[in-house]
Amino acid sequence: MNSTSDLTRPESNGDLVSNGDHLENELGVDKRERSAVGTPDYLAPEILLGTEHGYAADWWSVGVILFELITGIPPFNSDHPERIFYNILNAKIPWPSVPNEMSYEAQDMINRFLNHDPNQRLGAHGSSEVKAHRFFKGVNWDTLSMQKVAFIPHPNGIDDTSYFVSRHSHSSSATYDDQDCSDAASDTSEFFSDTKENLSQLASINHDVLVQSSKEASRCSSPHNGPTS
Repeated sequence: MNSTSDLTRPESNGDLVSNGDHLENELGVDKRERSAVGTPDYLAPEILLGTEHGYAADWWSVGVILFELITGIPPFNSDHPERIFYNILNAKIPWPSVPNEMSYEAQDMINRFLNHDPNQRLGAHGSSEVKAHRFFKGVNWDTLSMQKVAFIPHPNGIDDTSYFVSRHSHSSSATYDDQDCSDAASDTSEFFSDTKENLSQLASINHDVLVQSSKEASRCSSPHNGPTS
C-alpha cells in the first residue's frame, strides 16, 4: 500500500517558521499528495489522476489486496502498466462466481473499497466502519492480535516462492486486455519488477505511462474504435 502524508505527517508543535520555509513545506506536502508513485496494480484512481489524495487511497489498495487474496490475481491485472492504469480508471471489476468462489459479504466489502469516490469509499471515515462491516461479523477485535494463526508457512529460504502461484498461470479471461487496444507503446513492465526502484524514477515512469494510457483510452473510446453496446 502507498503511504500518504496524511498518515505520516507529524503534528504541529507550535513552532514558528519563516514564510519562506512555511511555503516550501506546504509546496512539498502538496507535491507528495499529488504524486503518482507506487506499484501499478494497487494505485487508487485519484493518484493516477494526480488529484489530492489521503489515507482513503490506502483503503483502495486494501480492496485490491483482498480481491487478490481471494481470487489469486489483482482485479485490474494486465501485462502492461498502461493497460493496468486504463483498467483502474475505466473497467468494471471481473467478479468471480458469487457465492461459489466469493461470498456476498466479501464482494460487498471489496466493491465499497474500490469506490472511485474517495469520500464515499469504505474506510474514508475511519477504520471503525471497516471493522463494522458484516464481512467481519463475529470477529473480536480486542483479542484478535492474541489469536493463533490458522497456517504458518515454512519456506526453505528467503528466496522460496513455492507458496505463491504465478499470476501468469491464471486464465487470461481474468484480465481486461482487448486485442484491438492492447498494443503497448513501450515495454515499461521491467521497471516495476524491482521493488528497490528509486521512487523519483518510478514517479517519472508512471507519468509517462499515464500519458500513453490517456491516449490509448481516447482511441479505444472513439466512435470508430469503441465497443458496441
